[in-house]
Amino acid sequence: MKTIVWTQPSRIFHWYIATGFVLAYSLSDYIQVHAAIGLSVGVILLFRIIWGVMGPRYSRFTDFPISLRRIKALVLNPKEEERKYTGHNPLAALVMLLLIADGIAVAITGLVTALSDDSAFFGTALFSNYEGHKETHELLVNLLIVLAISHLLGLGASHLHNREMEVSKSMFTGFKRMHGINANLTLLQKIIALAAALTTIATLTVVLIQ
Repeated sequence: MKTIVWTQPSRIFHWYIATGFVLAYSLSDYIQVHAAIGLSVGVILLFRIIWGVMGPRYSRFTDFPISLRRIKALVLNPKEEERKYTGHNPLAALVMLLLIADGIAVAITGLVTALSDDSAFFGTALFSNYEGHKETHELLVNLLIVLAISHLLGLGASHLHNREMEVSKSMFTGFKRMHGINANLTLLQKIIALAAALTTIATLTVVLIQ
């Protein structure tokens, strides 16, 4: 049985964030492009918080089954425990929350770093301690890399233990092969997704032409 777990906006958010991070990191020497991509990813992450409160089933934070007991059970018996969760399993939910929080922190520290440099954006620095802000930004980026690797390792483990569920394919197809309730979009959720897309595109465009 197929269950729709990740709606189209959720999948688009996911891949924009993932692609945006890789591009921003790869193009860090091109400050304008780096900043435009990074800030647009920050915007979509802020909308991800709204999505976590008002979004569809499985994307909401209330569906994140985070507890020490559940994490321990998953680690000790991954094959059986994984099958209990249609959306994120406990470890995946924890890593996802940390990725969202750290991703927003990366975007904020990146903006503060840019605004601490006379040559960026407004011409005159609005903040001091450029080197300190840059160091904090880079530290958070490194943490984000560790979290992203943890996410990929978790996907690999899910594929290894429960290949038939097609967890690793679900962010492409939207569904997992398991019993569950389909995730559907309401009109309000479609409006939120559209607002997220337009705001992200606007941020990317404005910073690029700054």
